[in-house]
Amino acid sequence: MSPMPAGLALHLATFVVFGGVFGVWQVLLPELSGEVAPTPGSLGAAISIGFVGSLPVMFTGGRLVDRFGTRPVGVAAGLVFAASAAALALVGSYAALLVVLAAFYAASGAYDVAINAAAIDWEAARRRRVMTTLHAGFSGG
Repeated sequence: MSPMPAGLALHLATFVVFGGVFGVWQVLLPELSGEVAPTPGSLGAAISIGFVGSLPVMFTGGRLVDRFGTRPVGVAAGLVFAASAAALALVGSYAALLVVLAAFYAASGAYDVAINAAAIDWEAARRRRVMTTLHAGFSGG
């Protein structure tokens, strides 16, 4: 078995980290529910608002990737994604939760587009299929 090329390992790491952040996020849900969301329904509404808000960002993220490239968009989105994930620990009110979730989901949408576009570029340049492995890395994370 041949070793994994360095570029592929880096792409795999971006997917694993992305999956890992979402795994941690899932663990935080009960704590957030008890601290800032008065009911499970209000927490569900906050999550839904964040998710729905990420969809336009994904379309915009594709245009940004086309204009600036995968690396700048991925790095910028990754930084916002990391900061908003960390900010979840500091949320003290329902209004703050809405703001943080909007940033979290928007950044995750742009990051998702950027890492998938980078992986597609890697596949095209090397004529080697790796998306299944990368998405398995997300699930493993």
